[in-house]
Amino acid sequence: MAKKKENGSNGTADHSLPAGYRRVVSISDAPWFHLEEGNVMRGKVNNRFIMNTEPKRAYYQVELLGLREGAGPTKVRQGRGDDAEVVEAASGDVINLGESYKAQVLKDQVIPGILAGGEYEIYVVVGAKVKAKGGRTLWDLDIGVKETKAPTRPLQALPADEAGAGDEGGEEAAF
Repeated sequence: MAKKKENGSNGTADHSLPAGYRRVVSISDAPWFHLEEGNVMRGKVNNRFIMNTEPKRAYYQVELLGLREGAGPTKVRQGRGDDAEVVEAASGDVINLGESYKAQVLKDQVIPGILAGGEYEIYVVVGAKVKAKGGRTLWDLDIGVKETKAPTRPLQALPADEAGAGDEGGEEAAF
């Protein structure tokens, strides 16, 4: 059984794996990265997962690392729907990042490297909402990727899946 963090800001269980292991199943109680202008996240990408919903949606689980000097705390949504509350996450927490239109780049550029033994950090900054087709608005995300460990095996293309871009629970999507 996972033990609770003593000083974790969002009360999630400590889901640490020993060194050398890569997470292959999702953490079901992980909070979601909060889409709000100016929110920032820096973390190590653990893996990509597909929700068992209709339509299928993908998301990434990211272990938070410390932010650069002067950046505010990373805000996350803990809970579901109207019961969710926005809290500050701590370094070491694992959080979910919905696979939006812009975050799909991680599927093609990061996940094949992870599956080949590489490690990657991402830095995400939420920009302002932008207008999209059909009168919708989307959050503009600026996403940077840094390889911290080179893949040790040849990269292979990922099989196609039927996950659509979006965010959990009918939230507004990120662009």
